[in-house]
Amino acid sequence: LIQRLLAAGANINYPALEDGATALQIAVGEAAKTGDLEMVEFLLERGADVNAAAGNSGGRTALQFAAAAEQGNLILVERLLRAGADINAPAAEDKGITALQGASIRGHLKFAHIFLDGDANVNAPGSAINGRTALEGAAENGRLDMVQLLMN
Repeated sequence: LIQRLLAAGANINYPALEDGATALQIAVGEAAKTGDLEMVEFLLERGADVNAAAGNSGGRTALQFAAAAEQGNLILVERLLRAGADINAPAAEDKGITALQGASIRGHLKFAHIFLDGDANVNAPGSAINGRTALEGAAENGRLDMVQLLMN
């Protein structure tokens, strides 16, 4: 179906849901749960914008979705980075997160190391409404190992 829509001229980056999420962001959410990156690869190969931000409350880029997923998928995160995902894309205004903030809240140490090695801004502000810095998010969620990493 997606192949037919794209062949008919559909905009691959058009928001697919009311919250503004694009097809790639939806595919990343599913890939984070299932480990199946086939749709992510398909969309990236056809020019999906890896840095598109979802439009509304809690909106996230594909990397921010992957970093904050309950099931941390390293292959997915690495693939998005190879596609040019912006480690320092700003948090959405309400309930948004940066990639490092998402990894810190979830306790994904490996992601945090990758993001910090890629010059993620450890002091990036949380979203204006209901936001936290990476350090605040890690501390609030009892991620002491993450707190130590972020403090060094």
